[in-house]
Amino acid sequence: MVASAIALLLCGITERLCYSGVVVFFPTYLQTTYGVTLGALAIGLSVVAAGNLGGNLVGGRLADRFRA
Repeated sequence: MVASAIALLLCGITERLCYSGVVVFFPTYLQTTYGVTLGALAIGLSVVAAGNLGGNLVGGRLADRFRA
C-alpha cells in the first residue's frame, strides 16, 4: 500500500516537471528559433493547459473506475 502511494506521488511529481518544462523551455525555444510571436505562444500554451486539465479529469475518472 505504501509503495503504491509513493509510486502515485512520483507520477504526480513527474507530470508537474514535464509540464513545467513545456511551459518554460518550449516557448523560449520557439521564440528564439522560429520567431513565434507572444500572442501565438499564448494561444498554444492555453491549448496545452486545457489538454492537461482535460487529461487530469479523464485520467482521474478512469483511475477511480478500475481497481488496482
